Amino acid sequence: MPIYVIHMPLLALLHGFLVGPMAGLGGDGQALTVAEYPILLTAVVIGLSLAIHRGLLAVRATWLFEVPRRWRPAAPRRT
Repeated sequence: MPIYVIHMPLLALLHGFLVGPMAGLGGDGQALTVAEYPILLTAVVIGLSLAIHRGLLAVRATWLFEVPRRWRPAAPRRT
C-alpha cells in the first residue's frame, strides 16, 4: 500500500529532475541507459516510497494509508 500511495508524486518529481539530464545525453547516451534506467528508477522509487512511508508513520500521519470510513465494509452485526 505505501508504494502504491506514494509512487506517483515521487515519479513526477523524479521525472522533473531527470528529464533534462537524460535529454542532454544524446542518442548514444540514451541508448546505453535504456536498459538500466527503468530498473534503477524502480529501485529508487521503491526505496524512497518505503522511507517516506516510515517517516510519515513516525509523525503519526497514518490517516494517509487508511481506507475512508464510507468505503470500509460494514462490521458484521452481532445477534
